[in-house]
Amino acid sequence: MGKPQVGPFFIVFEGIDGTGKNTQVKLLKKYLNRTYPKIFAVKTTAEPTRTKFGNFLREQMKTKSRTQAEELSLLFATDRAFHVINTIIPQIRKKNIVISERYVYSSLVYQGYYLPIRWLIELNALAIVPDLVFVIDLSPDIAQKRIRKRFEQSKNNVLKDKREFFEKEYWFLQRINEMFKDICNKELELPPTRTFNKDIRFDDPTFVILDGDKSPGEIHQQVIPHVESLLQGEHIRITERYDFDAFYNSKSQTSIMDFLGKVSNNHNKSINSSLEEFRKK
Repeated sequence: MGKPQVGPFFIVFEGIDGTGKNTQVKLLKKYLNRTYPKIFAVKTTAEPTRTKFGNFLREQMKTKSRTQAEELSLLFATDRAFHVINTIIPQIRKKNIVISERYVYSSLVYQGYYLPIRWLIELNALAIVPDLVFVIDLSPDIAQKRIRKRFEQSKNNVLKDKREFFEKEYWFLQRINEMFKDICNKELELPPTRTFNKDIRFDDPTFVILDGDKSPGEIHQQVIPHVESLLQGEHIRITERYDFDAFYNSKSQTSIMDFLGKVSNNHNKSINSSLEEFRKK
C-alpha cells in the first residue's frame, strides 16, 4: 500500500432502509483512523441532518403520505443545502475525508419515483458531487425484517406506531432498491447539474454495489479495496474539480440565498423561519 494522495475525499453510503449503512460508516471511519492516524481527519455525517431543521423533516416524514412527494422534496433540498454549506464543504476545504450516510441519491430515487428526475436535480443544485458512492443491495424481505426488529426494540412508542411511510411496503422497497442499482449501472439518466461547474454530473462518481446479504464485517471487506483505490488516486476525484473559494465569495453567497428563497417560497412556514435563521449566520 503506497502513500495516499492528499485529501479531500467525499464518500457516500446509500441503500434502502435496513441495509446497515450506519454500521458501514462507523466501520470505515474506524478503519481510516487506524490506518491513517496522522494523515487524514475523518468526518461522518448523515441525512436528514441532526439539525433543528433536519429533526423537523423527520417529523414530517412520519406524517406525510408519499403523494406529498413535492413538498418533501423541497424539505429535503433545504436540509441538504444546509448540510452542504455548513458541514460538507467546510470539511472538504480542510482536505478531510467526509463520509455521509445517505445523500442526494436518496432524493433522486425516493422522490424520483413520483417526480421528474430533472426537476429534482435542479432542486438539489447546491449538492456537490461525491467521489465514491456505495449502494448496499439488499432484498426487500430481509430489509423489512430488520426494520420490524428495529421498531420492536425501540423505546419510542411514537416511533413504533409511525414508521417512516415509505419503508412500509414490499413493492416500494423493491422498486427503490432497483432504482439505486440503476443509478450505479448508469441506466437511470441523470442530467447535468448547474451549480459551480456545469460539467459535473451526479452520475460522475465511482459507484459500487455491495452485497447486503453478507455480514457487516464481510460488507466492510468489500468496501476497503475501493476506498484504498480512491486514496491512491486510482478513482476519479470529483471534489478536486470544484473551486470552493469562489463558492464562498459574496456573489455566490447571494446566489445561495436567492436559491433557498425560491425553494421555500409559498411552502411550509418552518422552511421560511429556518432560512431566515440561516441568513443571519
